[in-house]
Amino acid sequence: MIDAFIKDDCAKHAARCTGVQRLYIPPCLRSIKGNGHCHRSRSQKRRETNKKLRAKVKSVYWSSRRKYSPSLTCLPEHVALLFLTFLTDEDLWRSANTCSLFYKAFFSLTKGDGKLGSKRLVNLAHYGHKFPRVKALNLDRPPKDLSVIQSVGPEKFPSLRVVRVCYLCVQQLPRHPGVTVLHMIGCEFDSSLKFPYKNLLFLSIENSVNEFSAYSRLPQLLYLRSLLLSWCPVSHKITARRFPKLRYLQIRGYDAPPPFFLPDLEELILNIPEQIHTQPQNNLKRLKVITNGDDSFLARISERMYPRLEKLEVDLGIKWKILDLSLLPSHMRLSHLRIASRGTVDIGSLTGDRFPSLMMIDIDADHVDLTQFSGHPYVSHLVVPSGTETSVITPKKWPSIKVVEENTVFK
Repeated sequence: MIDAFIKDDCAKHAARCTGVQRLYIPPCLRSIKGNGHCHRSRSQKRRETNKKLRAKVKSVYWSSRRKYSPSLTCLPEHVALLFLTFLTDEDLWRSANTCSLFYKAFFSLTKGDGKLGSKRLVNLAHYGHKFPRVKALNLDRPPKDLSVIQSVGPEKFPSLRVVRVCYLCVQQLPRHPGVTVLHMIGCEFDSSLKFPYKNLLFLSIENSVNEFSAYSRLPQLLYLRSLLLSWCPVSHKITARRFPKLRYLQIRGYDAPPPFFLPDLEELILNIPEQIHTQPQNNLKRLKVITNGDDSFLARISERMYPRLEKLEVDLGIKWKILDLSLLPSHMRLSHLRIASRGTVDIGSLTGDRFPSLMMIDIDADHVDLTQFSGHPYVSHLVVPSGTETSVITPKKWPSIKVVEENTVFK
């Protein structure tokens, strides 16, 4: 107590010397160190409250010193990855070095949707990375080191479904049971090696380097449903034994089409019509023939050859021609007819007696005369060239007509 009174007197003396009026506080009301009932200021209370909040919530910000600490710590990882699914593959690649979360998102969310991106993914897979969501790869050019393409397998690309290969021997690729779509452009084919994709549903071969002959046949694909051959020399017969489930066949090129026997074929596209009458197609429903002015094949499209034919498309090319559709034999099940030709098309023979199931007629030509046509009782959709006189389309001649259109552009 004596020390307290001495300090109080000193404080009073100092106040009188400086001329500053100080408020006298009795010692009993002053805070003494160690007293549990001391009065804290507002700033002290605020600092203590902030310390308690910082102890409960710890904020972590990404920096170069902590490169493996994620920056989106305020969100659960699965929520942040859900947001990143809206980024494109290129955006994921550019942001991969942001933090460990973006780095993980690049490998787990990339789908593969570009030529340059596919090359990058294959190179990264060659170094051990895995891409669980990539469904399509575009191998535009063969790499200098062919061992790189050995990574295009189910271990690195488990979800791969579509492969596009250019200027490469397809047998050099590793086996992948999940690939169902294959596009081959300018590729080599070595029948002495095993084909890597046995579960294909769709196969397209364009500008093949090799000829598919009796000594180098197309691979046997038990599940194939669509086959496209464009400018590919094929001399051996295409049979149902090699493609038991084939339903769609398209053959284009300047060479004669190969012979084929496919009883279950449903859709056929040819641009060399001289060979379409080799074998009847009992289940064929859609037929498209592309030629350059020759219309003699129309007489061979009969109900005896194609009893289930429903849709017929004929493209006569760019040669000027007067086409008389009376060459086309009558058909009980034909419902859709499309003619593309330069010149005049005579549709006077398309009567209800000869084609009782016909519902749509599409004429893409320079001129068609409807004035001499008696109409059709069942046609509901009619497409004619631009400038055609449509006032003759009356309910008496066309009782079922609902839509009349004009072709403005030659296709």
